[in-house]
Amino acid sequence: MQELLLDLWARLSPTVVFVTHDIDEALFLADRVLVLSARPGRIVEALDVPFERPRRAAHLTDPAFVALKRRCLALLRHDARAPALERLTPLGSPSLPPQWRFAT
Repeated sequence: MQELLLDLWARLSPTVVFVTHDIDEALFLADRVLVLSARPGRIVEALDVPFERPRRAAHLTDPAFVALKRRCLALLRHDARAPALERLTPLGSPSLPPQWRFAT
């Protein structure tokens, strides 16, 4: 289903709002991820996903992908000490954007 969605997006370029509880899926499919709090649902943080398209399975184990996943998990746990994202270079990207630098 993920590949079908990505194929449709590549061909038609629609705006897609996708809701999931799977962090890997969100980071694999999205250009931007909104992390929500528990009830009442509020946006805790908006994260840009800078990985090139088309996305490949190799992204799932890339250090930058893993660092962003760790950040999402920490935000979901409401950990004020959410880990800072290091200056890592994701596949196909010369450097990470400034918004990837978070205070701890």
